[in-house]
Amino acid sequence: MWVQFVSKGGLVSCAVGFLFSLAARATGRDAKRLRGAKVVNSIADLKEVLDLLPLIVAVRGFVGSKEPLEAEQAVAQGVILENVVEQHFMRRADGNDWIRDASIVSREIREAPWFLEDASDAVVNVEGARG
Repeated sequence: MWVQFVSKGGLVSCAVGFLFSLAARATGRDAKRLRGAKVVNSIADLKEVLDLLPLIVAVRGFVGSKEPLEAEQAVAQGVILENVVEQHFMRRADGNDWIRDASIVSREIREAPWFLEDASDAVVNVEGARG
């Protein structure tokens, strides 16, 4: 019989390969959906796609603010500022080895009123957006 020539390891390997191929097909479907996304050229054109839900939008343009935030630790301005204070220290691990470690002491996120301007000179005031 031919069954005596088939190993258990070979059968397990085929089964695992089949499961990986199913997973690849499932993730490939998401990529195909993104390739079919509607492209708009300006912020004003977004009105055409507002009825399509769920809506994921990526917009390119100039970000500006009349009152930008000043960074405390660098000479820079921005509209969303995240300030993280970390404490770095050495601690003793098993076997008397010392390893570096860190913990976050505080985190503060500030946002100034800001706007987005695209290539068509359309300006949109933005509130609560996150990248």
